[in-house]
Amino acid sequence: MIRFEGVTLRMGAVTVLDRVSLAIAPGAPAMLLGPNGSGKTSLIRLAMGLAAPSAGSIACPERA
Repeated sequence: MIRFEGVTLRMGAVTVLDRVSLAIAPGAPAMLLGPNGSGKTSLIRLAMGLAAPSAGSIACPERA
């Protein structure tokens, strides 16, 4: 399970993600859809631990 709780990501003056809350169960199919610039890649970078959120929390007990 990975859980995003109120995740915000800012890059300089730009808010890339604003209070995103999402939970995905292990083995569950998941898809991110949206137009260019909607934060899909930024959300994946946060999930992989390649970036840290400006606010909120990300929990992945299996990764800890």
